[in-house]
Amino acid sequence: MDSYTIDMAGPWRRYQRDIPRGWIVLGTIRCDSDHATGALARSVIGVYAQFNAGAFHSLDQRAVLAALHRATRAGGVHHA
Repeated sequence: MDSYTIDMAGPWRRYQRDIPRGWIVLGTIRCDSDHATGALARSVIGVYAQFNAGAFHSLDQRAVLAALHRATRAGGVHHA
């Protein structure tokens, strides 16, 4: 399972100016294995992805959910 650091108040516009229709931005996400950081977004059907400069990357959905759970309990930032 991948490991992510999520910042619910992170500066997501630094990584993605506009988010496509049907997506909701939740903050920033960093993949701890390759140190890639981007905007964390959720689609209307509940799929999580990382957006960077117009491109998006799929994420390990279970790892994102675990990191989000911990981030909301820890006040917005969590490494999972």
